[in-house]
Amino acid sequence: MIPKLSNTVSVTPPSIPRNSDLMQELLEQNFPRAYIPQLSYYAHGKFLITGEYLLLHGAKSLSVPTKLGQSLEMRKRESHNPKLFWRSLDKDGNIWFSAIFDLWHFNIELGPQITKQHVSFQFLQNVLKQSRLLNPHFLRDEHDIFVETKLEFPLEWGLGSSSSLVAMVAQWAQVGAFDLHQRVGHGSGYDVACAMAPGPITYQLTKLEGQGKRPSWSIVPFSPRCKDQLYFVYQGNKQDTQKELVKFLQRDFETKTLDQYVLDVSQITEEMMVQEEIVDMQKLIKSHDQILSEVLGRPRLKDQLFSDFNGEIKPLGAWGGDFCFVASSLSDIETREYFLKKGHSIIFSFDEIVNFNLDHINAGRIH
Repeated sequence: MIPKLSNTVSVTPPSIPRNSDLMQELLEQNFPRAYIPQLSYYAHGKFLITGEYLLLHGAKSLSVPTKLGQSLEMRKRESHNPKLFWRSLDKDGNIWFSAIFDLWHFNIELGPQITKQHVSFQFLQNVLKQSRLLNPHFLRDEHDIFVETKLEFPLEWGLGSSSSLVAMVAQWAQVGAFDLHQRVGHGSGYDVACAMAPGPITYQLTKLEGQGKRPSWSIVPFSPRCKDQLYFVYQGNKQDTQKELVKFLQRDFETKTLDQYVLDVSQITEEMMVQEEIVDMQKLIKSHDQILSEVLGRPRLKDQLFSDFNGEIKPLGAWGGDFCFVASSLSDIETREYFLKKGHSIIFSFDEIVNFNLDHINAGRIH
């Protein structure tokens, strides 16, 4: 996404408080208006429909960007002692994370006081440092930098607060999003691709001689005729995707068996993109779920919790938490009532949550 430039506004820059309490107070207030152009970025959330853990071993996956995402706005002002003032807002506009860094080494000058925020701080600090390593000119000017991010979804939903941040900082720092991702994350990077995509994508990691695994992805017109019977239901069990991926990568598989799993899931991905009928979609979902059940040594979600459901259900992303993908044979009202009775009130239809920009969708390779 091309950064948007605001109109230039001349204001007298306020002085920077030196006392830590005053610096914290500044973070809690509105940032000063920029008197030089402002940069804005936006990135989407994501759902991984096929592939899951096998994507790391070369399976072709299907994923969709969500209509809900995250924005980043940057303002700056001249300073003889430049600092980075960062604050992150949740979907309700409340500050859930804030910190002040020096701009030479991104060391913390004022940081989070709440334990859970320390992980966010460490991740953000690493993203900034790695961006500087990729682009030595990043944030080298004599300016105070004020950054505000805003989520459009609750943090606990797991739609990609980290991946969307990586995508936006990469644009801001003018570095490769996947180069940055490889330095700060353990996943495949599909979520970074989704963050930047206008619609559904296929994604695959390919081994290149002497270069490790490189991603390739294509925008695809995945909008099946049966989409009115497809849903995304929040399970309410937040999973640590990074930890789950590390566990999976430590598992031992026979090469022949693993290769067959990868081929089978890739074939399901190909077939899912052309299926139009709900019965056929359900068969593919069930087949995919049975494969992952064997791979992970875990029972299917439907067998565990929704055995009486008239349709098929598969977990999305790290198994056991976040959202699941539903292909229902029931009416819309019946489907929603079923999950409400099961205690799941957050239910999105395909069109309600999937970003599908018809002006940009095509089946051409984009990387």
